[in-house]
Amino acid sequence: MSSSSKSNAIVLTLIMIAMIIGASMYFLGGEVKSDKYVIRQEFFTGKMSAITNEGWYFKFGYVTEFNISDIIWFSVDAEEGRERDESIRVRFNDGASAQISGSVRFILPTDPNELIKLKKQFGTFERIKKELVIQVVNEAIYLTASLMSSKESYTTKRSLFSDYAQDQALNGVFRTRTNEIFTKDSISGEVTTRTEIEILRDENTGEILRKESALRDYGIKLKNFVVKRIQYPENILIQLDEQQQALMDVQKAKAMAQKAEQEAITAEKDGFAKIAVAKAQEGAIKIKAVVQAQQLKEVAVLKAEQALAVAKLDKEAAKEYKEAKDLRAEADANAARKLIQADGALKQKLATYENVMKFWAEAYTKQRPTPDIVIGGGEDKKGSGNAAEQFMNLLSIKALKDLSLDMNVKKK
Repeated sequence: MSSSSKSNAIVLTLIMIAMIIGASMYFLGGEVKSDKYVIRQEFFTGKMSAITNEGWYFKFGYVTEFNISDIIWFSVDAEEGRERDESIRVRFNDGASAQISGSVRFILPTDPNELIKLKKQFGTFERIKKELVIQVVNEAIYLTASLMSSKESYTTKRSLFSDYAQDQALNGVFRTRTNEIFTKDSISGEVTTRTEIEILRDENTGEILRKESALRDYGIKLKNFVVKRIQYPENILIQLDEQQQALMDVQKAKAMAQKAEQEAITAEKDGFAKIAVAKAQEGAIKIKAVVQAQQLKEVAVLKAEQALAVAKLDKEAAKEYKEAKDLRAEADANAARKLIQADGALKQKLATYENVMKFWAEAYTKQRPTPDIVIGGGEDKKGSGNAAEQFMNLLSIKALKDLSLDMNVKKK
């Protein structure tokens, strides 16, 4: 065999070996990707095992791949999920219906035993999604709608819808009881009957009573449960809008009534406050007047007491002055009496006699020397004089006699 023929044989042999190795790797080995789990069932024995770690593995058996997670769309929008309408039709406890659109992500367990259990029960990932997860989500959404009225789903409980649905899908649907509630319409006054679903709770612990959760049995988890849209029929939407508007009108009327009531209360309180202020001012004025009157009274009393004290002092002073004056007069009288007793009141008598003689002298100087009338004889006798002079001499003698004065100098 030529060298070229030997070279071709070697190359052909190497190619065949590579093909055999490649075929062996393809049929007997596989790769676990980052977003997959692998369930392997061995030939002959049928034993199953779950491979959750990334990398190559020895196949040698039947292999099934499961997605680690996936999103379930239940939406009317063709861009969310499939092109056809996959929204979930629900009925509220007041009989109104609606279409629920949204999505939820479910995650398979990491436990190999639970993966093998899913494999045995459903076989493929698509059956797990369709026959298990979608069914549980649909039931949870449908039963959540039965817990509220269309009006509540439109207003007060809209934000609770996603929470209730995810809780029931993951942990088990609530056990409930149906009650008939009679209510009176706040607008029309009409009494109506409505159905209310009561969530049952354990009497001892208070925990919500539930049915068993299929997802929990298989270790499947839910995340990002979102209700994007609740689409009501046109007639229900109109009715809800009217009810909402009526409710807003009632609330507005109540608010206005409360405002008017509050204003009335405020006005009343303001009136009371003003009355109180006026009374307080009047009281203050009255108190001020009373205080002033009391002050005036106290001042008057004080002045009267002062005047009385002054009068008493004046009285006492007058009494003292009178007594002093009386004593002084009595002393002067005693002194005068003693003086008179001592010299016979000579000084006084002389003063009196002096005054008499002074008066006589003044009167005599006014008399003409030649009298107009001559009493007595016409002869010029010795010892005779003017009759007036004689008369005055008589008066002098009488004054000396009345004063008990002796004008003669006594001889020793």
